[in-house]
Amino acid sequence: MSSQKAQKINEELAHAFAKEVCLGNRDAEKFCELFFQYAHGLDDLLDCKEDGRPTMSNDDILGLFATAAMMYGCPFWLRHQSVLFPCILLVHNMYCDSVAWEREPLEHRRVMADAMRTCGDEIFNMVALLCGGYHHMRRLSPRIREVDYLRQHNPDGTPN
Repeated sequence: MSSQKAQKINEELAHAFAKEVCLGNRDAEKFCELFFQYAHGLDDLLDCKEDGRPTMSNDDILGLFATAAMMYGCPFWLRHQSVLFPCILLVHNMYCDSVAWEREPLEHRRVMADAMRTCGDEIFNMVALLCGGYHHMRRLSPRIREVDYLRQHNPDGTPN
């Protein structure tokens, strides 16, 4: 299967799951879609470098900034920014730690980095909490974590 086709399937699955997380709240779904695009765009920006320089096209980099602007301006964000803002910063901090430790010589740091790379799941857990309450979040949280882990690892368990 081509990487474009796999990415399309991944996006469709993410969209279907976002509907369940958001309980039909279209503003929340749009926020989740934008966050997913933004987080993966940032990851692509860091992962796609040669000699320390990004290889993403100018249009893709500028599009990433436009996605951020749309995410931070969408109605769900505006309604819940007092809760989402610290959550975004904590996720960002954890992602920074993950990137810093992914090639560490100390094995325990590499193991931790691999686990921390799914930190964006916390945003989806927070959205589930905001849309459906504590029990809704608890019902979905294990699935959110497991699906994300499996999506980011090869069948042998190595990160992809």
